[in-house]
Amino acid sequence: MSGNREWDFVHSTCYLYIAFACETDGVFTDE
Repeated sequence: MSGNREWDFVHSTCYLYIAFACETDGVFTDE
């Protein structure tokens, strides 16, 4: 199983995508 690099890429991409989606969705704007 040599897919560490792939998983790293997927995780960082998913994290960035989720963070961006949440920001645009207004989840973090709860002031």
